[in-house]
Amino acid sequence: MLKNLAAWTRLRAPVVGRTTLVRDERELRAACPPGPAPSVLVQEYLPAGPAGDWITELYCPADGAPPLAFTGVKVRCWPPGAGAATRVRALDNPDLAEQAAGFCRRLGYRGAADLDWRLDPRDGRYKLVDFNPRTGAGFRLFETVDGVDVVRALHLDLTGRPLPSGVRQRPRDYAVGQLDLPAAACCPPFGGSGPGAAALNTCHSYKN
Repeated sequence: MLKNLAAWTRLRAPVVGRTTLVRDERELRAACPPGPAPSVLVQEYLPAGPAGDWITELYCPADGAPPLAFTGVKVRCWPPGAGAATRVRALDNPDLAEQAAGFCRRLGYRGAADLDWRLDPRDGRYKLVDFNPRTGAGFRLFETVDGVDVVRALHLDLTGRPLPSGVRQRPRDYAVGQLDLPAAACCPPFGGSGPGAAALNTCHSYKN
């Protein structure tokens, strides 16, 4: 997978039009011809599966206390398969929340973080796709039942107050209407199982 690397370079002189799959050396050389090192990120391709794309939104306190961690499943993207999320459902996934929190803990990371994951159907493990050291664009989707999101958690931490523990997140959806309509038109019927199956089965009715 090829992705434009630097934030401003990808707008001024993108190497690829969007996240791009290259299948062999010939396609890679065509996308990145010889010359100065291109501003591009190369990642292993992870096969997609139903309910396989997830988000974790976290706040890691300055004192190293356990993070406030939220999880959500990406229901649809535009363009399908590798584009921006157009519909996401906040959905409890304790195993992924612990994996994300443990990863940040091992890094010694502090602050807000937005991580994208893909569930690899080959071995059943969540693989990290993106680590954004900031709040995500849809961070307001994720909050506790008491209304604490990662930005409010940041304020609590900076003002010396504890973060809530035993988090129960508020179940709700986030959608980008003008992009979710074409994404829904392309979304295939789903009949699988797994931690995100209910989200996909419910949200697929939006297509109809």
